[in-house]
Amino acid sequence: MKQKQQMFLVMVALIVLTATSASAAEIGFSPSSISMAVPTGDSSSTTVAGTVIPPPSMPYSISLQLRPVGGTMPPSWLVTLPATFTNRSGPLPLRLTVAVPTTAKPGTYAALVQPVVMTASIPVAPPSRPLQLAVTVTSKCLGAPTPAIASTEPAEFKAPNGRLADISVAGSIAVPPGCSLGRAWYTLTDEYGIFGETGELVASADGGFSLTTPVQVSRRGDDRDGRAYQFTVYAQDEAGTGASAPAAVVVRHDQRKQP
Repeated sequence: MKQKQQMFLVMVALIVLTATSASAAEIGFSPSSISMAVPTGDSSSTTVAGTVIPPPSMPYSISLQLRPVGGTMPPSWLVTLPATFTNRSGPLPLRLTVAVPTTAKPGTYAALVQPVVMTASIPVAPPSRPLQLAVTVTSKCLGAPTPAIASTEPAEFKAPNGRLADISVAGSIAVPPGCSLGRAWYTLTDEYGIFGETGELVASADGGFSLTTPVQVSRRGDDRDGRAYQFTVYAQDEAGTGASAPAAVVVRHDQRKQP
């Protein structure tokens, strides 16, 4: 007899759980996916309609807040306010604000957004279709940086001796408003295709730079206009790459010694 009573209680519990699960409401979104474009360091808002599915026959109240639960978008970018559904509210507008920090890299980020239920007077099941959010981060940068070589010292060598000698190059990089300098570098090319290099540059806060590198002070005997080395400076930001006009350093054919 006791065993039959226990089996009866188990069956009742299963029926209750099944009925509860079957009658649990979920939050549906319209539209089910949203795409937004947000510049770096800016924010943008949109609204999605939330609906309780299926509509319960009894009075209800559900308080919730939307939260990202997966994807490539950092959760801290999404800002939402708590919302409360009742049997009298019908579809409820849910406001989403995406705030992109200035350090964010341009590109497309995705997120799955779910309602996090804080209080509910009826059973609420997780949505079968989370809200899909796609955020395209755009750059405010509209132009490539402009590097310029102000001086090379020395600009020429008049006494070819086959040794290595240092050349100092100085200049500046102008970065357009709203842009950030990503990389700066230089190339040294040799007219003879023998001596050359590529190196990174570090620009100061005001865009200034300087570098010192050795070259070989020699030229061919039949080279009447001298051996030319050329420096070119490149700088890159979100909008692209800018380059300076080459600055030449010449090893003259003239054999006279420098004073």
